[in-house]
Amino acid sequence: MTSNFIISVLLARWLSPQDYGAFVVAYAILWGLTNVHISLLTEPLGVFGPGRYKGRLSEYLGILLYGHLGFSVIAGMLLLLLSMAFELAGSKALSSALLSLALAGPLVLFLRGLMRQACYVQLKPRLAALGGASYMALVLPGVYFLYQRDWLSAGVGLLLMGFASLVAGLGLAVAIRMSPTRLKGNGLLREVFNDHWGYGRWAVPSNGLGFIASQGYLLLLPIWGGLAASATFRALTNLTTPIVHIASAFSLYLLPILVQARGRSEFGRYMRFALALFIVGSGFYWLLLGFFHRPLVTWLYGGHYEQYAHLLWLIGLVPLLQGLVSLLGAALRALERPDQIFWAQVLASAVALTVGLGFLVTWGVVGAALGSIVSQMAAVGALAWLLWRSKGSRDR
Repeated sequence: MTSNFIISVLLARWLSPQDYGAFVVAYAILWGLTNVHISLLTEPLGVFGPGRYKGRLSEYLGILLYGHLGFSVIAGMLLLLLSMAFELAGSKALSSALLSLALAGPLVLFLRGLMRQACYVQLKPRLAALGGASYMALVLPGVYFLYQRDWLSAGVGLLLMGFASLVAGLGLAVAIRMSPTRLKGNGLLREVFNDHWGYGRWAVPSNGLGFIASQGYLLLLPIWGGLAASATFRALTNLTTPIVHIASAFSLYLLPILVQARGRSEFGRYMRFALALFIVGSGFYWLLLGFFHRPLVTWLYGGHYEQYAHLLWLIGLVPLLQGLVSLLGAALRALERPDQIFWAQVLASAVALTVGLGFLVTWGVVGAALGSIVSQMAAVGALAWLLWRSKGSRDR
């Protein structure tokens, strides 16, 4: 979401590198939880919602709401334990951020994962956009209010994001008339569970490996450079997040369209158009970041992180590659081949944890940028080949 991009920029400008680093690490952990949530709920909803459950969509969404609540309880307990562990280890800033995340994380996932995808499945992207606008209208004035009164911290920022997500998510739930479904004696429950587990048992490890390739460096950088190193890397990648979010939203919207076009010539035509549109747009954005790297970083962060501004020439390539991963992955999901995505992410993670990790240990933030590029290049190449092979086997 655009608002999360703005919040992250403001926190990088207003918080100390240490406190912002705690926010960055907590937010990376939230992305890890998001990947599990997406694998078990959001992605299967995009695949099965417009297909086999199209005639019982309201009941299907009600069952998934219970699934989200169960996931929230488990995730919240794990985050509380992690917060206690960092408190005992003496990292109070990180412990406080994770404590806030235990409360806010499930609320963020409610809007970002469940409700937005429900809107896309019903082919109502305007509602998803309205939910994002509502979230922005709450969170941006809120973060400024907290800053003006010197109440802003990593933990408070996360709580604000959770509150805004809850309000916006409930608004979308009312708009699409979503409500819990009676579970007792419901024959659809077992069918939904089997379908989501059959899909998720491949999607969880593949998205988890994708998280390692895309977000793992934010968790590894503090080991060699402290929280400030993660803060620096995140401050630069903040400038690339608009393209990542656009690609994510684009792939979510594209998924049900590809599901309905499966087995027809329109499938390939839709994919070619989507890829061409994204490559042109993200390539132009990369050039803007590269040519205006120093004034952008100086203006956004008030002089902080200026010495690393030139790295935007490298880091600007990452969202282009990540967007291609999202779009190619959407095509394989539409073909119900999450297993193929898993193997592509195995390759990308292996590159990230060998070549990329070597770059990080040797060159720090610069190495993290190089590692992100090579791992995402591996993912794009593998997904393109697997999609070509899967599409060819279906056409025969």
